[in-house]
Amino acid sequence: MVQKERDMEWFRQGGWGMFPVLIVGLVSLGSAAFFAARGDAGLRPSLRALSRALVGFMVTAVASNLIAVCFFLQRPELDDGTRVRLLLQGTGESLTPLTLGGAFLALLWLLVAVGERRIAQRLA
Repeated sequence: MVQKERDMEWFRQGGWGMFPVLIVGLVSLGSAAFFAARGDAGLRPSLRALSRALVGFMVTAVASNLIAVCFFLQRPELDDGTRVRLLLQGTGESLTPLTLGGAFLALLWLLVAVGERRIAQRLA
């Protein structure tokens, strides 16, 4: 139960941007699995477009998170030591969408490699 709570906390730390990264990542992964199973060359453009969309959501989520951290650090009641600690913690949390999206991209392109191998075998 403790691990599940940590996983949810990790996801929550990534902010609202984790949801589009998760949704587009799952759709991309499903499409790549279909491509790997079928080896249908007609799916290549959609896989490239989905991976670009995923990268776009990842970058947007990280940028949005970093902006929120910067706005929070402008509070006058924070001392320098607290600002540094919050900057480090906030930056770490802000990068969470890159971790999730990067994992999706790695798996997506691994499946694409399998699909490309199927196409090459069929053509040989």
